Amino acid sequence: MAPRYDPPGRNGDKDGVGGVIGAISRFWTHSYAPDYLGFAGLLTAYLLINFLVEPFHRLFFINDLRISFPHAEVERVPVWLNFVYALFVPLGVLLLWNAVIARAGFHKQHSAVLGLAISLVLASFLTDVVKNTVGRPRPDLVARCKPAAGTAPNVLVDIDVCTETAHHTLHDGWRSFPSGHSSFSFAGLGYLAFFLAGQLRVFRDRRDLGRALLCLAPLLGAALIAISRCQDYRHDVYDVCVGSALGFLVAWFAYRRYWPSLSSRDCDQPYPTPGSDLDERDREGWRRVRDEEEGGGAAAGPILGRSVGSIASPHDLNDLPSMPQEFTRPVESALEKAHIPDTAGSMKIEPKDVYFQYPTSNAAIVRCHNLAIEKAQSAARVGPSDSGQTIIISLFEQFCDMQRRQVVVNSTDIADIDIYEYRKHLSPVTQEPTLFQGALRQNIPLGMDPESVADEQLRAVCRNASTHDFIASLPEGYNP
Repeated sequence: MAPRYDPPGRNGDKDGVGGVIGAISRFWTHSYAPDYLGFAGLLTAYLLINFLVEPFHRLFFINDLRISFPHAEVERVPVWLNFVYALFVPLGVLLLWNAVIARAGFHKQHSAVLGLAISLVLASFLTDVVKNTVGRPRPDLVARCKPAAGTAPNVLVDIDVCTETAHHTLHDGWRSFPSGHSSFSFAGLGYLAFFLAGQLRVFRDRRDLGRALLCLAPLLGAALIAISRCQDYRHDVYDVCVGSALGFLVAWFAYRRYWPSLSSRDCDQPYPTPGSDLDERDREGWRRVRDEEEGGGAAAGPILGRSVGSIASPHDLNDLPSMPQEFTRPVESALEKAHIPDTAGSMKIEPKDVYFQYPTSNAAIVRCHNLAIEKAQSAARVGPSDSGQTIIISLFEQFCDMQRRQVVVNSTDIADIDIYEYRKHLSPVTQEPTLFQGALRQNIPLGMDPESVADEQLRAVCRNASTHDFIASLPEGYNP
């Protein structure tokens, strides 16, 4: 047997890093610790600024009409209600969507919630930094200030002329730019809009207008919250527009840190956990071999990579004993491996949050979430070319390793099953793009009366199978 290869960095003593430091380093690169540390720092800084820092007090005229609007004692959207709209509503939608509709695992839930939290805290921090630095008077500053009797008009004055005794009411009059309600609402509801757009894939495959409008609904709600600040004379249009843009950009930044582009084929799935690409590079005997799912090359790429990696050097071939006529399973494979229970009537296969990723790629090639293929059930994975069908089959056949969770066969983890016994129950059927005869219009509804299938019904089926665009690009389309 070839000696085990320990990649650099896997063993703390060999790469010169102490045990404790090496453990901390691995934890840092394989967890969300940097994100949580950054989040805690932002939240602490925001709270300190919000409660301890007074804004810059810009000079003003007591007869300036732009800051002479009445002070609204009752706001249309008070702070607590803005938290409900921009924090708790998006949080509830994220949790319900992932739990009920997507039936997602912990990683997807965690990525969605962490992105929302970072979006809200970062937007609040940036808004308060700018508010206190600029010190722009609110439209209702004069009503808040209550200038002392005899204060001369047309003369620049400062906060010393104010008689208001409520500390927060007075000093908050110089926190007009940008609007905090606007940035907070767009940071939360804007993030929700991006999330829904990714889950509904509105920028993929020409999705219907209804899905797009559903994704725009949170943005409309955020806009109404921002407009209410003008109605309450807390801000002017300039404050509201800049605050809204700030919140929207922060929401996009926070979303893209954990989710692919909305035009990506994997836009409904978060990026893999930190360090998963490092783990794959360290896998013993694995080297990247082009696969047909990448657009060229043999379908046996993962198998060939595993085979090449199992040979330590060419000299090992001379040490091999003569092989018998029939291959026999290794002794270590037969020992400590479970047999598949209850194989009568086929097997039940359940992939659970499985994904596959090449060592040099930052994105997963294929994902397979919480699927259950029952005994004697026929199932098909339908998708466009290069979307990973071959790799999915290779994962089921155990010719390449999955990166996360497990595949369960008859309630037993596939990693604990004797692989030789498992493969005896598999009958692979390869892809054969063969036309029997005639046009595509007659081949697609094979076994049915082609005249009984309407053209629009036929095209709808092909759209679901991701083949319509290809067929439409042919010179004669469905009737060559």
